[in-house]
This record gives sequence, structure tokens and C-alpha cells, in this order.
Amino acid sequence: MLIFTADAMGFLRKRLTEILGEKMVRGIFTRFGFTSGYHQGLAMKELFKGSTIEDLLKNGQSLHIQEGAGNILNLNVDFTFKDGNFLAECVYTHSYE
Repeated sequence: MLIFTADAMGFLRKRLTEILGEKMVRGIFTRFGFTSGYHQGLAMKELFKGSTIEDLLKNGQSLHIQEGAGNILNLNVDFTFKDGNFLAECVYTHSYE
């Protein structure tokens, strides 16, 4: 895992936006964020074998906080997985985004 400072990510976003434009950079960072989260999830699943999905999701929030992505306030969380889905309404504060 690599950890970057918020300043470095801000610099990268700014320079890419100057070169590629806002719309293109937004798409790149959206896909980058999804891919990052997906692979972190796979790594956590391997690291915490036997954990419930609920525990993995909660640990994922802790990981985001430890990485400096921001603080997370859970507003409404329902891990009952009705129809294979779960609900998590959260507010990120002090996020570099």
C-alpha cells in the first residue's frame, strides 16, 4: 500500500486538470478511487479471513481514517443486506477531497 500526502494528491489533480480538463480528471479519479477501494477490500478480506462483511466494512472505515482520507460520521447504516444490498449514509469531514 502507498500513502500519499493530501498536498501531493492536490498537486497531481491540479496539474492533470490543467492538462486534461476537469471532466477527464474527474473520471480518472473516480475510477482510481473505485479501483483503490476494491483492491483494499480484497486485501482486507484476505487479511481478516473469517470476518463478517459487516466487520470488513467497519474496518474499511477505520482504514480510511488511518490513511488520512477524513473522519467518518455514520448517519444511517444498515448491514442487514436486504436483497444483497446494504445502506451506509456517511459524512466525511476533514477530507482532502
